[in-house]
Amino acid sequence: MTVSGRSNASDDGQSHEELLASESRYRALVEEVPAVVYEMGPDDERRTIYVSRYVEEFFGYTRHEWLDQPDIWIELLHPDDREIVLAAHDLHNETGEPWLQEYRLIASDGQVVWVYDHAVLAPAEAGLPPMWHGIMLDISTRKRLEEQLGLVNEELELRVMERTAALADANEMMTLEIDERRRMEVELLQARERYRHLLEDLPVVVYHWHVDDPGGEGSHSYTSPQVERMLGYSSAEWNSPTLWIERLHPHDRERVLAATARSEETGEPFDEELRYLRKDGSVMWAHSHATLLKRTTDGRPSIFQGVLVDITSRKQAEGKAEDAEERLIATEALGAVGLYEFDLVLEPTRRFEFRYLSPALARMIGTTVEGLTRDPASWARRIHPDDRDRVLADVEEQFRTGQPDERVYRIIQPDGRISWIRAESRCIRHDEQGRPSRFRSAVVDITREKEEQARLQDADSAVRSFFETMPGIPWRQVVEHGPGSGRTIYLGPQVERILGYTEEELLAEPDHFGRMIHPEDRARIRERSIKHDRTLEPWSEEYRVIARDGRTVWFRSLAVAGRDEHGSVLWHGVAFDVTATKPVPIEELTEAASVEPEG
Repeated sequence: MTVSGRSNASDDGQSHEELLASESRYRALVEEVPAVVYEMGPDDERRTIYVSRYVEEFFGYTRHEWLDQPDIWIELLHPDDREIVLAAHDLHNETGEPWLQEYRLIASDGQVVWVYDHAVLAPAEAGLPPMWHGIMLDISTRKRLEEQLGLVNEELELRVMERTAALADANEMMTLEIDERRRMEVELLQARERYRHLLEDLPVVVYHWHVDDPGGEGSHSYTSPQVERMLGYSSAEWNSPTLWIERLHPHDRERVLAATARSEETGEPFDEELRYLRKDGSVMWAHSHATLLKRTTDGRPSIFQGVLVDITSRKQAEGKAEDAEERLIATEALGAVGLYEFDLVLEPTRRFEFRYLSPALARMIGTTVEGLTRDPASWARRIHPDDRDRVLADVEEQFRTGQPDERVYRIIQPDGRISWIRAESRCIRHDEQGRPSRFRSAVVDITREKEEQARLQDADSAVRSFFETMPGIPWRQVVEHGPGSGRTIYLGPQVERILGYTEEELLAEPDHFGRMIHPEDRARIRERSIKHDRTLEPWSEEYRVIARDGRTVWFRSLAVAGRDEHGSVLWHGVAFDVTATKPVPIEELTEAASVEPEG
């Protein structure tokens, strides 16, 4: 990653560095650009002063191993490239011209890694010596593809090169350099934009929380823009050291600050439900969950990364449920629960004789105590036609068996309104032949509950519709038996269109992911899965999957981790089909090249 932004850099270098500087602001929050950033002295020893942590992923050497051996870069140069690369390096040290090379390095496991190496010489400044600031990208895949494409098109290329050798050489060198620079800049720009949009479009606030020196106050070094929608404060305002404490609800402040201090002392996750006072003074309930991201050199917790979720609606719903329970107790005391008791007389003909009817019951079904006593059958006529047969069948079954029964059904009021009631009925006496003869019932109006339930179902349907129509495959996976043991518990219906399998088929096969992933990607993704399950870092991987019809489908999969009600790791993600952005497999190119043109 080139980090030179000084005034003597070229226009292209400035554009490149601005992209990198912009992208780096999001690197700690989402996923760092997969490149090795380094700083190297311009001396003959070519000592590496700094190297980023991706050196281990690329070459198998830890950052410390790389830095402890100053001439390790020279030692790892491929024998066939060493003389040319070192000569070029000497020349660039002398001229100070930007460095742009492709060459091979030998990784710790003996594998050959092709790298694209781009660096600029930053001049001495503020007492610091001049330094090479550079970035190395792994281009092994592109090199292998170029090798394969070369085999397919060798004859054609030879003919073309025979006719235009001199022009082709010059043009190829220029095109490769320009295209590679543009490709890298486009990829960096796309990565930055992708991660920025992913971060800023999440329906939660993402934050970084820095732990200051003992005795100090922790502060937010980064807060995503959603904080303004949730709390009314801009990201810059919320990042001040004390504002989040000042806006804590007074009833929660002591508990939350104690939990914060405990996490800062021990490094254990911060997981609290709390209230904030918004900028307009209203109260917002939030669930704040943060995990330790980094420790200091002496092992003390340094940086936490967390999310803030608005749970005001859930808390309000819970409050409504509690209020409903209190209201039920109050209404029972006030007689608002409808009560009745009647005898079932079977001889000489079956009839009902009410022993008691409460006024509340008569009001619920839109009549009077006198009217219902005079005409008991009027109750049945008020039952909604769609519920009547079911309710009357249940009543007959209770009359026959005497078993307790609970019925929920609709009543049509005299003004045409429809209300919902729940009736619980018990047999409290049998006649001399043992037949049920006396019943006691309680009736509650649950219209409001049903309306709220319908509203919640509509909201749930809207959310489900969003997930089932989004341009990707939403998925959810729970890790129950240690890192790498994830079990998929949800797949969006898009999977059938993209891979040819229904979600039911795949969910019924616990290890379908291991079977379907491309053999060349299987070990890498297995290793990455274990790592992410351990660290809970956001998941962002590309890999291939074999569809039902044998096609190879490229996926880019993004996910964030949480916890389920049992404390197990729960991944929420979405996999996007990116096959169209990938090179055509060599087999398809070979097949296309073998087809004779018509005419």
